[in-house]
Amino acid sequence: MSTLRDFIRSSELITDTTPQLNGDLDANGKNILMDDGTGINDENNLQQIIFSTTASAVNEITIKNAATGSGPEIQATGDDANIDIELVPKGTGGVNLLDSLLKRAIFVDYGEKVKAHGSLSIATNASLEDGNVHTFTVGGSFTLTLIGEPASGIAGSITFIITNGGSATLTWDTAIDWPGGTAPTLTTSGVDVVTCMTLNGGTTWYGFAAGLAMA
Repeated sequence: MSTLRDFIRSSELITDTTPQLNGDLDANGKNILMDDGTGINDENNLQQIIFSTTASAVNEITIKNAATGSGPEIQATGDDANIDIELVPKGTGGVNLLDSLLKRAIFVDYGEKVKAHGSLSIATNASLEDGNVHTFTVGGSFTLTLIGEPASGIAGSITFIITNGGSATLTWDTAIDWPGGTAPTLTTSGVDVVTCMTLNGGTTWYGFAAGLAMA
């Protein structure tokens, strides 16, 4: 026989599909159990956080707040003694720090993105936002302009790997300061490596030949 309590509960489920909190929700030392693929939605019922289940999981993420003067932490915790925190972008996306400072980093197995321009014979912009290494073949005379530099006070560098650089007139960005005031003479048939660096937001670039007529 159904009780009044059962009736009230069933009525609540029918009339109130989205229960509202009138105060803080205290977990009282207990866990919130999340089904695989479920998560937290925003006020428009759009997904904000999704939880994914790993069978027999022993490691997890701990989020720790901090007092004045210290930063909050995202920690890798669990049974294993030494575990990474993995940031996994989707598709060809990357981890974007939005020009924020990365402190006390130790790099292992890192690479630099290469921007391949192909054969160039018209005015071209070379942007650091496309990569710190740019390759191109000189197919005709053109002007090369450097853009996408970091803000003043932050060093930014770009390296060019140039094929047949001396086969036509390559006019460099006028902001580049070359040793002795003269751009290097590039190889007519072969590969040259040229590097440029700026410390003042692209107002001045220091350019030098890192390698000419590479064999």
